[in-house]
Amino acid sequence: SHQLNVYKSVGKVSNLEKVAAGHDLAGQTGIAHTRWATHGEPSQANAHPHLSASGNLALVHNGIIENYATLKQRLEDKGIAFRSSTDTEVLVQLVEYLKEKGVGVKVGGKRVPIVCGAVIFDLIYDDYYWPDKAAGRKACENASDKDITFGQVGVGKGATVGKFRGMKYATKSGVGAASVKVAGITVTAVVAVNALGDVIDTDTRKIVAGCKGKSGQFVGAEERILNGEYLKLLTGNTTIGCIMTDAKLDKVAANKVAGVAHNGLARTIYPVHTDFDGDTLFVMATGKKTVLNPVLVEIAAVKAVERAVLNAVDGSAEYEINCAEEDDGE
Repeated sequence: SHQLNVYKSVGKVSNLEKVAAGHDLAGQTGIAHTRWATHGEPSQANAHPHLSASGNLALVHNGIIENYATLKQRLEDKGIAFRSSTDTEVLVQLVEYLKEKGVGVKVGGKRVPIVCGAVIFDLIYDDYYWPDKAAGRKACENASDKDITFGQVGVGKGATVGKFRGMKYATKSGVGAASVKVAGITVTAVVAVNALGDVIDTDTRKIVAGCKGKSGQFVGAEERILNGEYLKLLTGNTTIGCIMTDAKLDKVAANKVAGVAHNGLARTIYPVHTDFDGDTLFVMATGKKTVLNPVLVEIAAVKAVERAVLNAVDGSAEYEINCAEEDDGE
């Protein structure tokens, strides 16, 4: 039988033992989960696991889905009813919806829905337009390998860095790219830089984009924060990117490359990986070329990310930073 039997309770584990008593729970694998009431009150309905609409999928999840409200509204618009107030139920409902639509990675003749992603929103204008499926389709149609422009375009439009004193003293940033070739393979990084900290030139060790004072000079975000000065930390920062290579990598190696590549961010962004940043790097590999050692790809990825960050802030911006803040002083 493919039926899923779910037993939940509120409070101590002993309460669950009483609920499950007398039921056939024979098996060799179990998942224990204690839920924090992040979304919704502590209740039986909000407890894990959560079932999909059909009841054929169950999910136990740890973490926070930041855009769950938007996803939930879209699924409700498609007639999907929710039983809880949690973000986790949104995920299991979304996975089943994608499965029904045949969206996902093809594995053994089947489609496995995989939900992942990172996003940077352009919020510099008073009028904001949500990206929709039409915009996504248009982007695919406009994709080209000729006359590619980087800087303050596309995902880089509206990106800024050095925001620890607020948007008024931030610097325009953008999206950058760089390639590194080693041992017959190519590693390319594309990075949209929208960070809380400053961007540092790795050769001169000088700030090339970041937080400024009233006279327009860079003030040094990291040093000022350590001194407790002008502490006006803003959320909404995120540096996201994708590393692409023609090297043959399995999932473990690709994951390692993604992790090590963050050193490229650490070399160029000060401070980086703060609680106010959402830094994420993805890795894609075509598998066309065999690499002697994955370490070569890892080192090349670090250098590519480093150069891509610097490329993102190199150039003149064609937009104005939208802010309405009072003067914080020098």
